[in-house]
Amino acid sequence: MDVGHIISLLVEKGHLTEEKRSLILEDPDFQKKRKERKKKTSEERRGVYDENKCQARIWVKEGYDNIQCSFAKKEGLCVCEKHHPIEGWWLGLITESRPENPTWKSSAGDVVEHKWRTDKDGNEIKEKNPNENKGQETTEKPKKKRGRPKGSKNKKKNVSSAKELTIEEITFLLEQKQKEKEEKEDKDEEDGSQSISKNEEDTTVKQYKVDGVSYEIDDEGNIMDPEDFSPIGKPDGLGGILFDDDDAAEKHKENIEKYN
Repeated sequence: MDVGHIISLLVEKGHLTEEKRSLILEDPDFQKKRKERKKKTSEERRGVYDENKCQARIWVKEGYDNIQCSFAKKEGLCVCEKHHPIEGWWLGLITESRPENPTWKSSAGDVVEHKWRTDKDGNEIKEKNPNENKGQETTEKPKKKRGRPKGSKNKKKNVSSAKELTIEEITFLLEQKQKEKEEKEDKDEEDGSQSISKNEEDTTVKQYKVDGVSYEIDDEGNIMDPEDFSPIGKPDGLGGILFDDDDAAEKHKENIEKYN
């Protein structure tokens, strides 16, 4: 169970006051320990069942159908406080068959459909290639015959003699060459400056604000936590967040309280 969740339960049960809770959460050593805790990956949590944990099935970005909620059960229930009541939960219980083509409503009210990564037997589902099984017409271009086409001529021009240049003409040609060289150098320098400016624009940090909390998005499209810059999910395309797991969702909830 997350330490922050434990502290919240202690406050709820009357063992801690809100003032004590704030002092604990704001303590630098406590925050450092929370950041250092080892977080299990989706691969490590895949197929692991704990009867003492919440029985709700959760969604992870990899699309596995056998990831269990990591929070403890609520007393007398099979699910945690977050998943109570379980009726209507779009992914059902981990002990039951998964829903096929599950859908959920975003904060904007739009219905979003999700796809599982594996089939019912646990086999990876390969994405279909839209170009597969389509007959592709291949037309061979006629080969060109080697040699000159008919009617062409290959006459060499006879140069009788080279014209002798005067000193004035030679000086003029040298000045023209020098002028062309300087214009080329100026153009190369200008192109280099434009390239640097473009690179500076490309390094602009992408901001993503959700529920009053400003996040950054890295080059791979991950939403980064503003405190420890760890990935918590990806944009859902509707102004919200598709969280990596329940811990990431809990972290976002804490950020809302902290920054608002």
